Amino acid sequence: MQRLVVLGVAAVVLAGCASTSESYTSRTATEQLLIARAADRAVEGLTLPVPPGSRVFVDQTYFQGDGSAYAISAIRGALSDAGYILSPDKATADAVFELRIGALSLEQMRRVVGLPPM
Repeated sequence: MQRLVVLGVAAVVLAGCASTSESYTSRTATEQLLIARAADRAVEGLTLPVPPGSRVFVDQTYFQGDGSAYAISAIRGALSDAGYILSPDKATADAVFELRIGALSLEQMRRVVGLPPM
């Protein structure tokens, strides 16, 4: 009888369950890394037609979309690294750097030989 109780307790303890969950973001991790790297490469060596040390306001009004926050941060970092002073508003800036998005995304193509999956 005692053996049955021990086996029953062991069965309950060992019969635990586990589950995994996935995060459902608008982009996969690979897409996020590719876009972040593209933003970093796009601003490498960024300079403006104003002398370093100038106060620059980064106008992000027309720069909206997935991944735009990272791209804006990369641009601000590159301007700072190039010796420009980031201004908090247009009134105190020597120059305004207006950002716009043409495309900040990836293109996907699937090729199928034979019948497509159903």
